[in-house]
Amino acid sequence: MTKAEASVQELVGMIERGELRLPLVPVSRHAFGQAAQLVRNVSSGLRSGDSLHLSMAIEAGAASIATADVTLEKNVRLKGLAVNRF
Repeated sequence: MTKAEASVQELVGMIERGELRLPLVPVSRHAFGQAAQLVRNVSSGLRSGDSLHLSMAIEAGAASIATADVTLEKNVRLKGLAVNRF
């Protein structure tokens, strides 16, 4: 089993045991706009999906984001959120 597969398996287990709550949040026009601004900043290195995840996390008031992506991690930290690295 790869590290990524083990991480997914651990995450699923946490959800099933009720240790982690993942609310569904509708994507707003504002979040799309913020994501577009992040992607236009070429120096961020963000891809569109990652920029939308970051924008939604900020809009939802998240304190942290879990990622294995170093580019997303850098941008999350720049926006003042904590990173849970896996």
